[in-house]
Order: sequence, then C-alpha cells, then structure tokens
Amino acid sequence: MRHIVSIVLGLSIAAFCGCASSPHLAENRGDPMGAIPSLESTVFAADDRHWEQISEGVRGKFFFSDRITLVYLEMVGAEKRPPYGLHHHHHEQMVYVLEGRSRVQIGDEIREIGPGDVYFVTANTPHTLNALTDKVVMIEVFTPTREDFRQYDAQRKKR
Repeated sequence: MRHIVSIVLGLSIAAFCGCASSPHLAENRGDPMGAIPSLESTVFAADDRHWEQISEGVRGKFFFSDRITLVYLEMVGAEKRPPYGLHHHHHEQMVYVLEGRSRVQIGDEIREIGPGDVYFVTANTPHTLNALTDKVVMIEVFTPTREDFRQYDAQRKKR
C-alpha cells in the first residue's frame, strides 16, 4: 500500500507542478502573502514532508505549487470526534479516497464513499465529510492554492 501511495502522490505532484508553474504567477497579486513563487517541475519523495497535526486525530502532508495545493490526509479515531459541519471556500476541491469509508455531503447530496472513490466540490459549494471507519486516508487537491494551509509549510521550514 505504501508503494501505491508513494506512486500516486509522486505522479500527482509531478503532473500538477509541471503544468501549474508559470513565471507571470510569481508577480504580486495584491494579496497579503505577497508574491507567490513559481515551482519548478520536480518530484517529491514520500518522506520529503513530515506529518503536520491539523486537529486531534487529523494529520496531513502538504505540497504547494503556485496554483495547486495537494494534501495527503489521514484521519483516525472517528468515533471520538464530533461530526464536521458544512463549510465552503472559494477553492475547487477534488478528493481521492485511498483507505476507509466516509459519508460526504455536497450541497443536498449525501453519499457513502470508500477506497478508489473520488469526489469533486465546486467553489463556494457547501460540503462536509465525516469518517465512518476508524481510519480514513485520502489525497485532496485544491485550486487555487490554499494560502491558509501555508502555515503548515512554514512549520516544516522551521525544522
């Protein structure tokens, strides 16, 4: 399983980073973060990122380009966490489930999903995901990049 995850993660990042970089995107777009540097085409090894704790029982590995954020996410101890409520953001989000089962709600649609399933959320659409098994592992991709997630990248760089 680890090899499959490494291959999927490596190919996803290489593909996204190779097509997402663009020199004009490195200019300041007027946001408080300033200039967003372009990322050269590259491949990250599975161990290039440490796990970052997001909340109790939820951790992730974060990868950024100038247009895309990829999160390798693991949730454990679902029975100990209260359900997540609906939320929305201006990012499009696509999620590939690697392990475990969850209930996803997108707008009014509610579905149970598991390994190999993918869901997509358009910008500003209310959605949520709640684990049905003790462990859920997935790969999330956001565009535009999740600037609010860069705090996890900053923590990594301090190490």
